[in-house]
Amino acid sequence: MPNKTPRFKEIEIRNLADALLARHIAGTMAQEIGLSPQRQEDARLITSELAKNHIVHHTKGGVIRLWTSYCTHEGSLNIASLDWGPGIADVDAAVSGQATTDTGLGAGLGTVKRLSDSMDICSKSCPRHPCPSCPDLSPYVTIISSTLWRDPSTPDMLRSMGAELWCCSQPIFQDGYCGDMINIQQDQRYIRIVVADGAGHGKEAQQVSIAAVNQIKKWELLWPVDSILKALVPEILDTRGLAIVLMLIDVHEGSLQITGIGNIKVLLRLIFKKQGCETSPRECWIDVPKIQKGVLGECRWANPPRFDYTKLSQIMAIVHTDGHQDLDCRLIKQVVTCPWPSSILGNALFHPASDPNDDATLMVFRWNQR
Repeated sequence: MPNKTPRFKEIEIRNLADALLARHIAGTMAQEIGLSPQRQEDARLITSELAKNHIVHHTKGGVIRLWTSYCTHEGSLNIASLDWGPGIADVDAAVSGQATTDTGLGAGLGTVKRLSDSMDICSKSCPRHPCPSCPDLSPYVTIISSTLWRDPSTPDMLRSMGAELWCCSQPIFQDGYCGDMINIQQDQRYIRIVVADGAGHGKEAQQVSIAAVNQIKKWELLWPVDSILKALVPEILDTRGLAIVLMLIDVHEGSLQITGIGNIKVLLRLIFKKQGCETSPRECWIDVPKIQKGVLGECRWANPPRFDYTKLSQIMAIVHTDGHQDLDCRLIKQVVTCPWPSSILGNALFHPASDPNDDATLMVFRWNQR
């Protein structure tokens, strides 16, 4: 039975010993989420190729970021390579298996792409594939993201609905428990996303988040999110409670419902359908630091707060728990200047608080009307 607690490790790659450590951890994580022996070896090879580039080409600040996630019922292993330069001048040539410079910077990326279920790459040295540019938020010159799914067909339903999701959690303790949890459910019409942050730390915090998500999963997707939140309160009264955000997207109507309570921050970028004489679609940024103060389980409402947005053609949601560095909406606007894949934007923005006192989770969700 695969382990369903998210794991996280970031390794600075300075020498062969660091590369071997990253390779070993990748294989261990792949085994934990239930990948086959062949896919475990693929994870090791992907990590080795990415780490080797850091060593051979003396990248600045080169790291391999490894983590597992369980946003759906199936787990995934995520492998990211990040550095501050010198960059890859021709990303397309590198991915196709050709060296991008006289020294071969980017060699091995063809193998990484072939073995990955999905792969995204950007480099500030390549005008056709630039990285998000905002030194205050993301110093990286090159970002390479590879994902291996326990069931490779898992993300297909989301893609067919015009959606994509990236998420990463760094537990504060390496004891096997994480109080943060993200869950996504979908059918042919609806997408429901839950972000939960159990009060406290460790096993107790994880148990309350799991209990809350399991209760929510019993509700049909068409139910209003505020009704679900209200019904959830009695189920967690004997716990320390949790912070939680619920989002419901109706892809047929182009609508969004959102509700929540606690210290989870939500940034929304909404693009509305053109109306009447409008020559271009209307864009709206919404910074929701805290939808409602408090902790679910300690607070009761006659009517939980709910925000509704309709006639949408695009949604981007950036959500993080309080263990993550606070993301300023003004800076995010500088970064989101083109439609980067969620994996690129997420890896660029992921930055746990400098003095962490809680689990750190970041989620990036995109939806475009088909």
